[in-house]
Amino acid sequence: VLDEVEHTHEEVEITRHGHVSAVLVSKNALEELRETIEWLSKPGIRESVAEAEREYAAGTTLSGDELRTELGLPPQ
Repeated sequence: VLDEVEHTHEEVEITRHGHVSAVLVSKNALEELRETIEWLSKPGIRESVAEAEREYAAGTTLSGDELRTELGLPPQ
């Protein structure tokens, strides 16, 4: 079971008396969840992501070259 969880990143529910009591996840999956929670708890991040999604949907995003020019960086 541990090999499966580690290699597939699937969650395994552990039950007791027919009810889920715990969930087994890989160490990497847990670290990714913690990082996501940390990022989402930062003030304004959700709003920034929502704004970026709106800009992307509207086609108002910049290409990598356009962004480099806007930031005054040399072309790649």
